[in-house]
Amino acid sequence: MSKNKLTLQIKELILDRLMSGRSLRSICRDVDIPVTSAAVRKAAVREAAFGTQYMRARDLGLDAMAEEMLEIADDLSGDWVERRLKDGSTEWIFLNENVQRSRLRCDVRKWYLSKLAPKRYGNQITHNIKQSASLLAEMSPDQIAFKVNQILENARKRKEVTRLNVSDISN
Repeated sequence: MSKNKLTLQIKELILDRLMSGRSLRSICRDVDIPVTSAAVRKAAVREAAFGTQYMRARDLGLDAMAEEMLEIADDLSGDWVERRLKDGSTEWIFLNENVQRSRLRCDVRKWYLSKLAPKRYGNQITHNIKQSASLLAEMSPDQIAFKVNQILENARKRKEVTRLNVSDISN
């Protein structure tokens, strides 16, 4: 079968698998998907309706991946194994490699999600600009220059920076 036969049925299979959290590359390696990932991406760009469905399926796939992280973290199977000793008794052995593998799987997924959907899955950093602006409004140009020079003095320890004059701020 040709590797570029992107029918409606194939598109639906791809969208279903994307929604489950799989990557497009892995989907296109499936035996029943006779198209390349490049062909799917081109179709998503050329065909507006498919492009919208593709983006929505990718978005839902990210949610599935986030849910999968919870399953990975909660899965204790393989963390402990029972080992029979020479005297016939048994002992439980903790397998640190399995725990580390689970941690790696979650960390990779967290990183991936934070890059593809930073507003939903990234670390949120907020700044209180209103408070800083109101503090600056209450300061005289001399006070602002003094504060800026303190900051520059600290920066100078790491790197050479020129001194700021009050006239630089006033203008």
